[in-house]
Amino acid sequence: MFGIIDYLKMGAGLAGGLMLYHLYAVSIGYPSAARQARAGYVLVAEKSAAEAQADVGTVATTRL
Repeated sequence: MFGIIDYLKMGAGLAGGLMLYHLYAVSIGYPSAARQARAGYVLVAEKSAAEAQADVGTVATTRL
């Protein structure tokens, strides 16, 4: 039905399309990666804020 050249053309077209999609996704930034990075940053920020509050609490009680 199709010749070997046709399959090679289809493979090249598929690879080219995937490359264009990848370049587009990189240029706008991967939204899912940015979302995950923000989620990780929020967790780290909450942890450091809780530790800072705990440190302030221990300093305040030791000064009394």
